[in-house]
Amino acid sequence: MNEGCYFRVGNYNGSNKKEGWEYTRLFVFDGQTVFSVDGNLSYKEITGLDVPEYPTASDPKREEKIKIYNDYQDNVESYDSFFRLNVPYIQAKISYSVKAENVEKPSCYSIIIRKIEFINIQTGKTIKLEKQYNNDNVSYAYVPETSVDWRLKPARQKAESKKERKISNKYKKEALKSFIDESIGDESIAGFGINIGSWGEIGYSTIYLDIPLKEWVFLDGEFIISYGQSPFDVDFKFPNRTYYGSSSGTIGLMGGPGVNMCLHILDYQPLIYYIFDLGFMNHFEAHYKDRAQKTSDDQHKYTTITVHNIGIAIPIVDWLSIDFKYSQYNFANSRSKKSISMGIRFLLQ
Repeated sequence: MNEGCYFRVGNYNGSNKKEGWEYTRLFVFDGQTVFSVDGNLSYKEITGLDVPEYPTASDPKREEKIKIYNDYQDNVESYDSFFRLNVPYIQAKISYSVKAENVEKPSCYSIIIRKIEFINIQTGKTIKLEKQYNNDNVSYAYVPETSVDWRLKPARQKAESKKERKISNKYKKEALKSFIDESIGDESIAGFGINIGSWGEIGYSTIYLDIPLKEWVFLDGEFIISYGQSPFDVDFKFPNRTYYGSSSGTIGLMGGPGVNMCLHILDYQPLIYYIFDLGFMNHFEAHYKDRAQKTSDDQHKYTTITVHNIGIAIPIVDWLSIDFKYSQYNFANSRSKKSISMGIRFLLQ
């Protein structure tokens, strides 16, 4: 198929609120233009620098600011020459999927743009990102090329059979790759939030922060706290002492790597993730000596911990999702605990 993303950058526009290079972006699929969009790449997005103001005559740092302004003009001229000569400096990358139309439109397809990235080729960094470019109404009809085969039937069957055997595995691999590319996205689950869960009768809360490393890899950090209390009117008898109730709690800090993927095969595009955390916890218990619970015997236990987390985040809007997580806590000096928690996650855009 004749397809591609065509990206052309024009002259610099120094007008207020623009201060960047005008561009035209075309996406051609199967020989047809799916969309054409004009936009602006700002001076700061391309260079990472702010546009300086020309100093007034009374400015005490006039000479210094004039030099900065002249450097800015030199940069504009350099990038203008890059774009005029088609020097490969900025790359436009489009992620899309193809969806068949309904049965009333045979051989017709819709193009869905997932995201559009602008990448600085010199640094490999994304300087601009557009997500969920809605393009469901753009469709095209596929018309295959036809020709007349003048070969005799036995010769044609033999050639076709040989060709089919040769390309069968290739088609299977391409079909699998196409399905994976369309079904699994690389959106990041990075963000922060709070979850609430329980270990049996004891509840706990976690506050976490997930920092992106790559599109599908992130670094997790969590703070956990729990608190529980037994009924006050029950006497707990221990050797040489009688206690009137007890309370216990846990605080901990942990962190580790995580991976995630986005499922495009479902309309709400959930994010599935796995996190391995390593950290420590302090478990404390207080056994009260009187019914007023003013005096107690306290005990503290410190332990290291490893945690395996498997979860799913279901987006509500672009920046907010509901989070469900299954966790297995492996304590160094006691048996492991399993829990299910849920909460809200604020996604980093």
